[in-house]
Amino acid sequence: MKRYDTIKLIGATPVARGVFASSTPTVREVFCEIRSVNRNELYQARAIGLDPTFVFALAIAEDYQGEKELIYNGVQYSVIRTYVTDDGIEITAEVSKRGQADNGS
Repeated sequence: MKRYDTIKLIGATPVARGVFASSTPTVREVFCEIRSVNRNELYQARAIGLDPTFVFALAIAEDYQGEKELIYNGVQYSVIRTYVTDDGIEITAEVSKRGQADNGS
C-alpha cells in the first residue's frame, strides 16, 4: 500500500547586506510518496556511519532544489542522497542531529 504525505523542504535564500553575506531560511511544502529504505541500502549506509530513515519520492523532480534539510511529521531530517528516476526524484534522509523541528515555521 502506497503512503502519500507532504514534507517541508528547508533551503536558504542568499541575502547581501553591504560587505556581509547571509541567508534567510526558506520552507516549501511539497507532495511526496513515503517509502521505506530497502535492506541493502540500509546496511551499506550503516556500515559508513549513516542511518537512513525514509525515502521521500517526489513525482516532480524540479520540486527539489538542492535542499539539505527537510521536515516530516515534526521531525527534522538531513538529506543523505538523491536519485533521479524516470518518475521524478527520490530523497533518502536520516534524522537530523538537531532532532525535533519547530514544525516548519
